[in-house]
Amino acid sequence: TLFLFTQYRQFVLGDSPLATGARFIPMAAVTMVVAPSSARIVERVGTKAVVATGLGLTSLALALGTFLTADGGDLPLLGVLLIMSVGMGLTMAPATESIMGSLPLAKAGVGSAVNDTTRQVGGALGVAVMGSLLASAYGSKMTDFPAGLPLAVPDAAASAIEDSVGAAVNIGAGLPGPAGNALTSAAQSAFVESMGTSLWVASGVALIGAVIALVALPA
Repeated sequence: TLFLFTQYRQFVLGDSPLATGARFIPMAAVTMVVAPSSARIVERVGTKAVVATGLGLTSLALALGTFLTADGGDLPLLGVLLIMSVGMGLTMAPATESIMGSLPLAKAGVGSAVNDTTRQVGGALGVAVMGSLLASAYGSKMTDFPAGLPLAVPDAAASAIEDSVGAAVNIGAGLPGPAGNALTSAAQSAFVESMGTSLWVASGVALIGAVIALVALPA
């Protein structure tokens, strides 16, 4: 999701890389507060309820992300990130503790390694699957657009426009007048719509995770 939202901030909302990074600081700050507090909540209601709730909030945040628009500004995305950070803060610490707490002390290193491996593999799969969904949907929306521009676009540029919103925005900035504005607007709209498709899938995966935690995770 951060992989998609980073591009959304830079190529759709027009932030610099540094400004984009700064916009994610509130998410980190909320997670830093919520994650340590999750242990106290677990003591009251149990791991199962806390992890399921956290994944449910993450699913909700991802679903809300599908309503982001090309001209939505800062606040809608900030709201999505804050809800997601609460959900992730509630999820990660108790889920990790449930793994580590199920092992004898002598196996702590093995448990930590397995936990980190599954997290890294999951992150890589998330980028691959969500990125592929976005690229496929974006490419299909932009396939015929270069041919409709009033100015001839070289084949290499047309291919880049279909492959990347960043390339499309850069090429649009170099085209004169209405043609450049039309290309930039179309690429940004196509990216946002395609990002919404990926976020719906991610929201569904998180919701399935919440159900599995509710059913199978020890309390």
